[in-house]
Amino acid sequence: MTTTRSPRHVNGYPKLARHMGTSPEVAIFRRFGALNAKNLLYLQAELVHLEKKLREFEERDNQSSEGMKSQYARDWFWLSRSENDGNDDQWQTVLAMRKVLTEYKQQAILISLPTPRRENLASIQSWLERPMMGNWSLLGQDSDTWGSTSNPESRAPDLFTFRAWRDADPFSEWVAHRFIVWFHNWIGCRFHKICDPDTGITYYDNETLLQLTSFMTTIFASLTPVI
Repeated sequence: MTTTRSPRHVNGYPKLARHMGTSPEVAIFRRFGALNAKNLLYLQAELVHLEKKLREFEERDNQSSEGMKSQYARDWFWLSRSENDGNDDQWQTVLAMRKVLTEYKQQAILISLPTPRRENLASIQSWLERPMMGNWSLLGQDSDTWGSTSNPESRAPDLFTFRAWRDADPFSEWVAHRFIVWFHNWIGCRFHKICDPDTGITYYDNETLLQLTSFMTTIFASLTPVI
């Protein structure tokens, strides 16, 4: 961490959003597991209802001799223009089903997103408490979503993140969370630019560090038998 600068974002959600945008690993949110599951159940029930209606309309139109109704099951063009035949129940049901399916898939994706790593959660807890960073600025009922450094287990139980750092070997973990602090304080601070002007924080990309340590361990593993 380098010297701080004057804040450029308002304390609260604006500053927190800026921090999460700069460091995606700490972009941690609630999954709302129970509510999401309930919504999926409602969407599922709605889709079952629409599916049944669609099959009934398909059968009815397929047996009809009016206009181009008998061609709806074979040609999307006529189905999409079924309003010209005086009854577009089948097409309107397709459109309604398409909308619900989109929301259903979005909700399902939310459930599959990874949980945050312990160190990333600890990082956001610390950031929220520091005077020049979060400064305890969130005051609403969501202010305890991430817990605190003094009581980390008070966090919400259903957190997720969009970008979780993949599991690494102990050496990579040490480099990312121990060595990089020493490196920045003595060397990196001289040439590495500040990434967050609000707080003066400098970030190092975890993926780049992981690639570097992976390369080093591979070289070492290759040389060991020779030595």
